Amino acid sequence: MRPRSCNGSFHSVFFIGLLYFCYAEVMEYERRQEYILTLSLTTNKQYAESNSVINMRSSYDISPKDSL
Repeated sequence: MRPRSCNGSFHSVFFIGLLYFCYAEVMEYERRQEYILTLSLTTNKQYAESNSVINMRSSYDISPKDSL
């Protein structure tokens, strides 16, 4: 039969390991969410800039009858 103290220490080590694993998963999730948010903001900014360039070009288009 094993001593009771050995069993208790195993449970405490297991519990600490489980807490560390959960903490690491939460930190990884937050980092991933921050990256997704940054990526989405960057994409939205690029989309807005490309639309403004397209709008500027279309407003200065010269039609063939204007060039005559």
